[in-house]
Amino acid sequence: MASERTNATFYDNVEVEDQWRLSEVDDGWSVMGIALALERGVMGGTNPAVPLLKHVLNWAETTPSKNKRLLINDALMRERIARTAIINQVGQLLTLRAAWIAATGGMPGVEGSMAKIYASEEYQKVVGWFQQMAGAEGLLSFGAEDAAASGWIDYDARHAPVTTIYGGTSEINRNNIAERHLGLPRSR
Repeated sequence: MASERTNATFYDNVEVEDQWRLSEVDDGWSVMGIALALERGVMGGTNPAVPLLKHVLNWAETTPSKNKRLLINDALMRERIARTAIINQVGQLLTLRAAWIAATGGMPGVEGSMAKIYASEEYQKVVGWFQQMAGAEGLLSFGAEDAAASGWIDYDARHAPVTTIYGGTSEINRNNIAERHLGLPRSR
């Protein structure tokens, strides 16, 4: 999906010696919960729009528009670049908060979920802006002549939906926030 390979592997009748066990028998979900909490806000790609912004900025500074002015001179392009920079900064701060909680011995489950939802959904939004502004050239991939931002806009447009899935879907993360932060009842 989106040029990335994903796999699911299932094992039956696996036996692990006690010395290699990470938790109590049949308590694997709590171990996975810790791994997911760290993946979402500390180790995961919680700011995927940073490289996109760099590619778009380079493209806008070097590519003329239909009226022969550089794209960077377009007011809407500059606004969207600025908004993307702000979104990236907020994503970085949310990620740093989750990392600080983990570094001080806490478990950043809710904070990681917040960082992950914010960054992945904003990423989808901003790449949509740039793909719309690029027009047909925003649908061209790496190596294609006239590909917007050398194909990075197309790549990011295909990659962005995947980021709302890995590390727990946005829906799972919303449930995590609702139940653990807001104290709402379980929805399932």
